[in-house]
Amino acid sequence: MNVRLILVSALVASTALLSQPANAHDPKQFDRMMQDDAAQIVPTTCVELAARDEYPADADNAGIQALKTRCDAEKKAASKASRAVNKPAPSKTK
Repeated sequence: MNVRLILVSALVASTALLSQPANAHDPKQFDRMMQDDAAQIVPTTCVELAARDEYPADADNAGIQALKTRCDAEKKAASKASRAVNKPAPSKTK
């Protein structure tokens, strides 16, 4: 009976000691940290801007608006250039 009491007491004590680190952190602090990280992620390239699932599409952010304008201008210029390259040469038939 004494051995069983000692084993049960040791098990309870070790469980109590090992479970304390899990309760040591404030869950609200973790939530704040995650929100701060999400707020700081801003796309810096056209590829990142196109990846909407990884980066926020914040229409109020001036940096994102400028990047969107630049990317749209680059796409327009690229499509114009590709149309000029793919344009058939005029035929010289008499």
